[in-house]
Amino acid sequence: MSGSLDTVRQWWDRHIEDKVFPAIMQWGIYVFVLLMYAGKFGTFKALAFYVPASVWFIRLVIKKEAGFRWNDSLFICLLLLTLSAIVSSLLNVNQTSSLVVVKKSYLKIILLYCVIVAAFSDTARLKRLAFVMACTAVVYVIVAFYELAGYLIKEGRIDYLDIRYFATIILYFFPFVLLQYIESHGHKRMPWIVTTIASVIALIIISVRASWLAIVGVFIIWIYFLRGDFFKRINLITTSVTVLCLVTAVFLIFPSQYSLIKGHMQETVQMSHRFAQWQVFAAMSGQRLLYGHGLNQDDATEHYRQTFNHLYGRYPTKDERTTAHNQLLTILYQHGIVGLVIYIFTIGMVLMRLYRRITTDGISGDSYVGIAIFATIVGEYVLRTLFEDRNIIPLGFLIGMTGAFTSGLRIKGSRGLAPFMPVRLAPCRRGQ
Repeated sequence: MSGSLDTVRQWWDRHIEDKVFPAIMQWGIYVFVLLMYAGKFGTFKALAFYVPASVWFIRLVIKKEAGFRWNDSLFICLLLLTLSAIVSSLLNVNQTSSLVVVKKSYLKIILLYCVIVAAFSDTARLKRLAFVMACTAVVYVIVAFYELAGYLIKEGRIDYLDIRYFATIILYFFPFVLLQYIESHGHKRMPWIVTTIASVIALIIISVRASWLAIVGVFIIWIYFLRGDFFKRINLITTSVTVLCLVTAVFLIFPSQYSLIKGHMQETVQMSHRFAQWQVFAAMSGQRLLYGHGLNQDDATEHYRQTFNHLYGRYPTKDERTTAHNQLLTILYQHGIVGLVIYIFTIGMVLMRLYRRITTDGISGDSYVGIAIFATIVGEYVLRTLFEDRNIIPLGFLIGMTGAFTSGLRIKGSRGLAPFMPVRLAPCRRGQ
């Protein structure tokens, strides 16, 4: 009898835990990436998140193995950031709605970290995930151009407020497109060359100025790490000339769009509104500097209106935004100074670990994924968030990829699907 049980157990370990469970987690994450910015597929996105998370939890219960070390510094940072959100929520009036945000966002990034590190802590899987992110960029660029073309053909210019969200999506995935452009050879490069050019053109036409700053930052980071190899792998002059010619053609055909972008470049009113928003949020944050005001957006909006009226003697108009348009101020208002310090420390820790692993391993194909993650975080969550607010979940996804990339158990040069990496509590290795 015991022999039969041992046989069943071996079959379960070999086929279910080492093959089926990892495959479910990986494919769930692939679908989650594709739908992360899609607003009309909430049910499928939820399934793509909760199914892999459930599988990870089942394995944790059965084998007492998390797939990573519990004392991992990034995991602890995410726990502290979530704890800050919980404390801020409990110490404010509207506790329930604020805790709902904690559940929808902060607990999710913890589970995302667990699943991604457990399922992608080897080079082959992580590079496959980066490839999926690049393919996702292709999908969103196509959708973006469909929307842009519709507005340009019908109205001669885009609806800026309706289309500007695509700048966030394109910028988030763009470093992974560059990764495929740099790594691919021969005829396989063409789709990534086209997507790179199309992405830059879309960002110029959409004309979110902060995204222009961020895209320059992305290129600078790739150039910094690759040095001279960057210009050998990417024909920057040809790419730039192509972008310039195509954008010029768009402006000649649709002069109203050129006038819209020119107006954005010369506009000072929007920046004065931005400074006013920062002043209001700084004043609001100072009222509860230590633990913040919680995560309820409706309460924040009403608080902003009242504070704006107190400072300027009027309420904001419908055209004036009531959000901070600065991620650091948003975190300061929601979490307080303690949460802001944790947030900044977390991003600093992520970038430091990525930089250390990239430079330690040497610049090669295996390190390109780390460079793409580094560039995305700097472009989207260091540069652009100086002028915008951002959802915490895409950042949590990148932190999960960082945990997988910098894992001391990452397997180099593995082919195919490696078995699930069981990791119990153990002394911390280099890079942890």
